Amino acid sequence: MDLSIKRKISASLICAVAISYLAMLFGGGMVKPNYSHLAQYISELNATDTPYTSLIGYLGFVPFGVLSAILIVFVFSQAPIHGVTKVGVWLLFAEPVAYIGSAIAPCDIGCPATGGTSQAVHNALGIFTYIGTWSALLLFAFAPKIRINRRILWLSCSIVWIVLFSLMMDGSFSPVRGGLQRLAEWIVYSTLLIAAWRVLSRSRECTREK
Repeated sequence: MDLSIKRKISASLICAVAISYLAMLFGGGMVKPNYSHLAQYISELNATDTPYTSLIGYLGFVPFGVLSAILIVFVFSQAPIHGVTKVGVWLLFAEPVAYIGSAIAPCDIGCPATGGTSQAVHNALGIFTYIGTWSALLLFAFAPKIRINRRILWLSCSIVWIVLFSLMMDGSFSPVRGGLQRLAEWIVYSTLLIAAWRVLSRSRECTREK
C-alpha cells in the first residue's frame, strides 16, 4: 500500500473512532432525558424502555463498535506486531463486540445484576469486555523488546482499568459510577489511539527504509 494512502487511512480511522465515541457519548446524553453522565453507566443511554433507545444504540453504539473493529484489523494487518502483542490486539475486539452487543442486547435501567435475557447477555458482555481489555493491556505490558517506560504505561493502564471497574461495581460508589466508567475508558482509549498511531507510523518508517 502506498505510504501516503496508508497515512491518510490511519489518520482517518483514528479520528473517526474518536469522533464516533464522543458523538455517541455526548450526543446520546443530550437527547436522553434526565440522563446523568456522572451517575449512570454509558450503556444506560441505550437502556430498555427509555426514550431514543434504538436511535442511540444503532446510530451511536454500532458505528463506534464497527469503526473500532476496522481500526483494530487495520493495525493488525499493517503494523509489525509479534508475540503476545498479537493476542492482546485480538483481545481488544472485546470493546467493539461489547458496544455492538449492547445495541442488540440493551441493559435495563440501572444495569442491575439480575434481569431478563437481554440483561443477562448484557452482563456477560460487560464481564467479557472488562476482563478481555484488562488482559490485553497486561499482555502489552509484557511484550518483548519494548522500552521500560512503555511497559510501565501499559501496566499502569491495566491497573487503572481494573481498579476503576471494581469501584464502579461497588454500590457505595453508585452516585459516581458513570464518571468512573468514563474515566477508565478515556484513559485507556486515548492511550490505545495514540499507540495505534505510533505503531502505524513505525510501520511506515520500516516500509520506507526497505
